[in-house]
Amino acid sequence: MVTSGLHKCFQLLSFSYPLLVFLLKHQQQYLLALAVVLLVLMLNDLRQRVTPRWFYLALLVTVPSVIAIASFNQDRALRLYPFLMSLSVLNLFASAKTPEENPMLGPMRARASSCDAQLLALLQRAKGYWIWGLTLNSAVLGVFLFAFDLHAWALYANFYSYLYLLFLFCMTLVYVAWQRRRSV
Repeated sequence: MVTSGLHKCFQLLSFSYPLLVFLLKHQQQYLLALAVVLLVLMLNDLRQRVTPRWFYLALLVTVPSVIAIASFNQDRALRLYPFLMSLSVLNLFASAKTPEENPMLGPMRARASSCDAQLLALLQRAKGYWIWGLTLNSAVLGVFLFAFDLHAWALYANFYSYLYLLFLFCMTLVYVAWQRRRSV
């Protein structure tokens, strides 16, 4: 029950984080506390979803990155979270080796063995497209993190990035439907 509440809070804070950074840009102490809480929740969520090897790899990348950026520029450190979140989702997709581990199965994962084999194969192929798409999204978030001002970053991280992920989701649905129709 508590874990479910924390998970919902994590989702809400993650979704609204870029907007909160933009709106609270003059209250750095609150933003820093929020960033630390979200980072801990993100790592906890990741720990439950991936194998220990991938989790430790994520820690190895995340902790030094946060420390380095925070020591040079606190404003950039506060904007690091969406970039790290995108990398963690990329890590989740890349670490799923079998069709049953595919993150796109979501709540159906428990029943993956009873799913249509063709659907699992198509979702596994679509996972490759998601990995490329998430790599591109992470790269763009990284560019916006370092090369653009707060306004442009907030617009991309809070709107265009989600729009792009929606596009990937819709293209996955179209791809799977098209491939299934073609095979009938």
